[in-house]
Amino acid sequence: MAVVSFEALTITIAHSWWSRLRGLLGRFNLPMEEALWLRPCSSIHTVGMLFSIDVVFLDSENVIVGFKSNIVPFYFAIAPKGCVSVLEFATGGVEYYGLQIGDRLEL
Repeated sequence: MAVVSFEALTITIAHSWWSRLRGLLGRFNLPMEEALWLRPCSSIHTVGMLFSIDVVFLDSENVIVGFKSNIVPFYFAIAPKGCVSVLEFATGGVEYYGLQIGDRLEL
């Protein structure tokens, strides 16, 4: 297990019901240096979004328990067992940051 820290990543936290529901809606893109952290979160949707994203599923210790790359608009995904939060990146973010299942993120 690797520990991954992000020095040049701006993370917006969506922790209220409304902010999680809204997510990235209304945006035209997500720069590679930004991410949205949905917590708590057990599923995601991209209904109404205008661009694709990468999604990383995290457990209570911020360990990656799964991810999906290049999720297109109007997609639904249920998080894998053990997931309590989700980090949404620009498409290619999982590869760009070299993330793997089992990595622990320092957020």
